[in-house]
Amino acid sequence: MARMFGIVDEMVAHAEYFLLRARESSDFLSIRADVVAFSSSSRSITYCVQAALADAPGFEEWYSVRRAALKASGLARYFHNYRRIAHHLGENSICQGVFRGGRTTWYFVEHGSLPTPPVLDVAAACTQHFIDLLRVVFECYEEFRYIVNGQWYYTEENFARRGLTIEDAEEELGFPRGHTKVESWPDCIRWRLLCREAQGCGIQHIFSQWLNRTVQYPDLQA
Repeated sequence: MARMFGIVDEMVAHAEYFLLRARESSDFLSIRADVVAFSSSSRSITYCVQAALADAPGFEEWYSVRRAALKASGLARYFHNYRRIAHHLGENSICQGVFRGGRTTWYFVEHGSLPTPPVLDVAAACTQHFIDLLRVVFECYEEFRYIVNGQWYYTEENFARRGLTIEDAEEELGFPRGHTKVESWPDCIRWRLLCREAQGCGIQHIFSQWLNRTVQYPDLQA
């Protein structure tokens, strides 16, 4: 399995945490601090995706298309520069708020180091950027399911294509070889039991909430 893909889930959860804070921030200090933290954790998502899947067959070609799309996005470029300026120079372009309807809507403004701010308000810009990155992670779960999702990894199909057996899968999961063997059980039941022991997608609820999509799993009904 891909090393560290669980850290991708964790970085997505971190980014969502700071996004939700930013969407509710009501004072000047909080919004600036929350968006700096959001920009850092959201940038870590793509770093961790690349680290986890660097050795996966076909990943570099697949990711180059997503990388190009992010580079072409004005919003993604802005957040990339915002994080860099905020962390290395301590400057922050969130300098304007409009109070209406009992709450403040915050805006990025043109800054010497950060020209061409998003037209969207801060909360909307953060939300859209998060969704754009989340789509990339979701596509990883679809395209590289046998690598990043333990419950697809520990399937008969995946092990058979590598010339391995269910006993090899048991051993990888830390069980003795033959651990699931029961005389009356066909191998399909044994594989389903192993799949249930493996870690799957840890951010299914986030995909559901923000993308209205869910990662598909193999049939685990024994």
